[in-house]
Amino acid sequence: MPSSTFVNNVWVIVVQKDIVSSTITTSDVAVFQTIGNGLIIDDVIVTTDATGLAGSTALVLKADGRTFFQTAVSGLGATAVKDIKNASVTGSKVSVPAGTKNITVAGTIAVGTGAGIATITLVCRKVDSVSTINPL
Repeated sequence: MPSSTFVNNVWVIVVQKDIVSSTITTSDVAVFQTIGNGLIIDDVIVTTDATGLAGSTALVLKADGRTFFQTAVSGLGATAVKDIKNASVTGSKVSVPAGTKNITVAGTIAVGTGAGIATITLVCRKVDSVSTINPL
């Protein structure tokens, strides 16, 4: 699955990862990992390809076990865009504590199906110069 990371000089990190619908399970799967003294996740943008997601009831993102983004899969059909402000269930900024922490993805009720791809983009603010986030 393709992924990328961009870090600029104002301590903002933008990181992306593609998730195939059929790889989404009902268990939390680590897709990003934070390292250092902490981050603040300011925004989440989920975009889908021409196929979209299927199977699960909702797409859930957690930071260190705390849900900060949850939106209905029915709203993630072909070429959809959802951000933290427009998540259908939960959308909130979150502080990720110091240490090595996982950002996870899961589906609710059922596993994902199909070949649709969701690109998850996280916009994060570093709390110090050494903190970072990496796609897994």
